[in-house]
Amino acid sequence: MSPSDSHQHPIQRESQRAALGGDVASQALNEALSVSFRLLKLAMVLVVALFFLSGIFTVKQGEQAFILRFGEIVTHRDPKTGEDTRLLGPGIHFAWPFLIDEVIHFPTERSLSQPIDQFWYVEDSDPTRPTPTLAPGRGGYALTGDVNILHTKWVVFYRATDPIKFFEHLDVPSVLVQNEVVDRHEQLLMAVVRNAVIRTMAHFTVDDAFFKRRDKVIEEVFARASADVDTLDVGMKIARINLEGIVPPRQAKIAFDAVGQAEQQRSALIHRAEAYYSETVNQAKGEASRTVNEALAYKTRVAAQAAADARYIRDLLDKYPNQPQMLSLFLQQRLLETLQEVLEASDERFIVADPETGKRQVRIETNRDPEQVKRILLRRANKNRPPKAPEK
Repeated sequence: MSPSDSHQHPIQRESQRAALGGDVASQALNEALSVSFRLLKLAMVLVVALFFLSGIFTVKQGEQAFILRFGEIVTHRDPKTGEDTRLLGPGIHFAWPFLIDEVIHFPTERSLSQPIDQFWYVEDSDPTRPTPTLAPGRGGYALTGDVNILHTKWVVFYRATDPIKFFEHLDVPSVLVQNEVVDRHEQLLMAVVRNAVIRTMAHFTVDDAFFKRRDKVIEEVFARASADVDTLDVGMKIARINLEGIVPPRQAKIAFDAVGQAEQQRSALIHRAEAYYSETVNQAKGEASRTVNEALAYKTRVAAQAAADARYIRDLLDKYPNQPQMLSLFLQQRLLETLQEVLEASDERFIVADPETGKRQVRIETNRDPEQVKRILLRRANKNRPPKAPEK
């Protein structure tokens, strides 16, 4: 081997090694790029899949939903009934992703409330010292049928029953999920309730509205407001209306308090009078019933005594048909017994003589004491009662 050959060989081996090293790096880079492209394709496929799968949504129990596609409500065919509908019930549904469709969930049983303060007064910095007169344009009030003023505060409870109509006439029902108040249905409720309060209060006097028939006022306000909302047919229904406060003008509070106290005293007196009336009537009925029963018992005893006397007389006539003195003796005895009872029961007895004939007449004043008469009747009944049979 020549020296020149010995000097060229190491150079060739270095170039070969450099060429060989370049091929390995290129191959590794190509493999890395290939893997990256494959991962990028997989990621893009996953993103597209997730993009389309994001349209799957669930409607829970107690909810309804509808789909807005570019702002328009989408119509679907109900698989159960086969009819076209725009509402989706509980279950799993599909919509295009958010760039195309928007799903609006709607609670069907949720109740919301809205205060109505248009008839309430403006709170002053010092509530103990109100302004001497009502300030026009500040605060509100309602006029009664007898042209008096009352301040009232109301709360209306409502729920949206038809999300489609609610969306078309008022607002997007998603505000109901967030419990937000928006202008359109808030203004509708305030206008409807305000109209109902004005019309109702005009049919009641201040005494009825404030003292006597407050429940009737609430009932009629609810009926009028519910009828107006149902007539409008905007997918909303009023559940109930509460009267949170009713007060007279603060400038006339002392007079109203005096009227209230007088009304309470009047009610108390009426209650006591009714109680006394009931007690007196019941007592009178009881005494009347006792009197009737005693009279019936007396009638029975007298009839029995008369029947016994009649039987005794018949027996005397049958036994002594030719001896009338026996009957006369019995009748005289009965007459004496009766006269004795009458004379004993009388308060005063008078014997007067007729100046023309000279005949005497006995006049008596009977006893008016009911208890004395009762004792006489009992004594006579016991006297005429047949003796008991001797015990064996």
